[in-house]
Amino acid sequence: MVLFLVIMSITICDISYDMYAPGLPQIGAFFGVAQTIVQLTVSMNLLGGALSGLIYGPLSDHYGRRSVMLWGIAIFVIASIGCCFAWSIGVLIVLRFLQGLGAGVAGVVGFAIVNDMYVGEAAAKNLSIVNMVVSLSPAVGPIMGSYIVSLGYGWRLLFVLVSMISVLLFLALIFGLTETIQNRREKLSLSSILAEYGALFRNYRFLCFALVQSLTIMWVWASMANLPFVFIEGMHLPVEYYGYLVAMSVVSYIAGTIVNRKLIGKLGMMRMIVLGLLSVMIPDVIVIMCHYAFPAFLTPLFIEMIWLPSSFGIAFITSNSVAIAFGEVRDKGAASAFISFGQTIFGACGIYIVGKFYNGTIVPVSVLPIVCCLLGMSIIWLLTKREGMFPREKTV
Repeated sequence: MVLFLVIMSITICDISYDMYAPGLPQIGAFFGVAQTIVQLTVSMNLLGGALSGLIYGPLSDHYGRRSVMLWGIAIFVIASIGCCFAWSIGVLIVLRFLQGLGAGVAGVVGFAIVNDMYVGEAAAKNLSIVNMVVSLSPAVGPIMGSYIVSLGYGWRLLFVLVSMISVLLFLALIFGLTETIQNRREKLSLSSILAEYGALFRNYRFLCFALVQSLTIMWVWASMANLPFVFIEGMHLPVEYYGYLVAMSVVSYIAGTIVNRKLIGKLGMMRMIVLGLLSVMIPDVIVIMCHYAFPAFLTPLFIEMIWLPSSFGIAFITSNSVAIAFGEVRDKGAASAFISFGQTIFGACGIYIVGKFYNGTIVPVSVLPIVCCLLGMSIIWLLTKREGMFPREKTV
């Protein structure tokens, strides 16, 4: 029951992001603002999640997972309702920031709960289950969002639906979520929090795998924020079809999580991460080559088909990098908050970078994953030079 509620919490908070993406061009037209201004509603949402995550982790270590989860989801509910009535782009940006503040609790406390209950490869396998189910939100969200936008009722209906679902989630958590942390931290102060994060900064293996995870999320979120403009505006894809293209990648990702669970015991988590990085980088190299050599063939459907191995490989990276990182530390709440903060900051930077270089083509969207994967493989290479082929995979 607890694992189910964790999955639902993360999924619903993610849907508030994924379902929103197809409405970005319409929101820009409604308020009469440029693409870069509209994308602030995305970046500020991510920033809110990043900042809140740093607090939720230590708070959940002290006060318990349940109470902190409830307070965060309550903020998410209130902000979602407020978004329904936003009368200007500025107000919407502020409310999206507050929505991110609340939504940040789901990932931080949710993953801490999973790591309270499981360790090592068991944690990696259960994180694969969580990621597999949660990954449905990038498929269901854009399809729902595309359908709602195509109906002509306006973008506000997106937030009405999110508000209704989040209220139901809050009620389910009140009656179904139990406490999972066994040993709460007795002392909670600014100095103890800073000391805890300082210890994480000094743990080089934790930092390495947290960075690999953040680099992956960086290009994933950048793609999700910019693809609606590339496909819908640049390639004139009907908005109602956008969600179905995203669903193709999600199905591939789910298949990757299943394979990941089967192969972890045989290959180990480190090798799975390397395979994932290669699976992501190669398809994007092909996309860029096709853009310049065969531009007539580069349709949204063709691009998504090339990206299927990439979506498959993401599952190898995310579950295993997080599991290894958690295996290096004892304070799971702070570690989860640290990783969530890194993911969100990197994700927001990725959105800004791709948006800054956006030229109406797929090239900026494809270049960033290549760069991130090269950096990720450099990190793995440095670890192998320091610890041998391959570094240990321990649990605490």
